[in-house]
Amino acid sequence: MLYACVLIFLTSCQKEIFLPETVKEGPKEIKIPDLQLNPKPEPEPAPGQPDPLDPPPGEVSESVYLSNLVEVLNEESHYRISRVFTDKMNLWLKTPEWSKDDVHTFGFMGSGKIESKGAAFPDNPFTVLEQNWTAYADADGVKLTWVDAKYNPVTYTLVYAVPGKCFKAFRTISGEKTYFMFEII
Repeated sequence: MLYACVLIFLTSCQKEIFLPETVKEGPKEIKIPDLQLNPKPEPEPAPGQPDPLDPPPGEVSESVYLSNLVEVLNEESHYRISRVFTDKMNLWLKTPEWSKDDVHTFGFMGSGKIESKGAAFPDNPFTVLEQNWTAYADADGVKLTWVDAKYNPVTYTLVYAVPGKCFKAFRTISGEKTYFMFEII
């Protein structure tokens, strides 16, 4: 019995281990990025070369699922249209000036806004235009209902979406796919 008590006593002993306390240091320098109000459009891919972020033909980009859109379309992300093109031509020079400087923000629960930073839309000049957006999936992919250059609701099909960087969408105009690149500012 004595041996059993000693055995229980020895196995129940606990040892404390003291580790040195570490102190977390703050950053030595905080850098605040400059807000670029008029970003230059990215150079276009070489003619005949596909966009490296485009999914293979017949497939859907893994970056475009409804569950992923909250990382792309949110109040912290402000976008500007940086490119408009078809498979055959660049349409940037034909894009209205008032549309090029707009800042698009896709807010919570489908609320959104467009801020006009320069040239005004001649039919309805505004500083801030409140606009609703929707996203849904169908057999053709993930759709985004937003606005065109005249601020009328239209439906885009998302090609890809990169959180914190950009998204690419298209819509068919006069029987031809017209692509729109929205880049974060």
